[in-house]
Amino acid sequence: MNPHAFVAFAKKKEGQELLTLVKRKKFFVDASEGTIAFTPDSGIRRPVSFSQVEEFCEAFEERKSFRRSDYPESRHGSYFVTLAHEFQKEKTA
Repeated sequence: MNPHAFVAFAKKKEGQELLTLVKRKKFFVDASEGTIAFTPDSGIRRPVSFSQVEEFCEAFEERKSFRRSDYPESRHGSYFVTLAHEFQKEKTA
């Protein structure tokens, strides 16, 4: 998965309420200048650097999994896999 395309997709999802795949927890995403930030129900914005986006995209390419547990190296795995799931759905629609 191309990290630049992933960030661009996140930008398109700004303002939309998303739900994590397993626990169905609400969160929002915003993107700017090559970075992504996830904001869960707590309201505490969690910024993610572009290098973290790249790492997730590389791992996703290897694992092709939407299971949070397959990305133990990511603090934001549940948000990443949800966004990746939405990204893949749009690509195949």
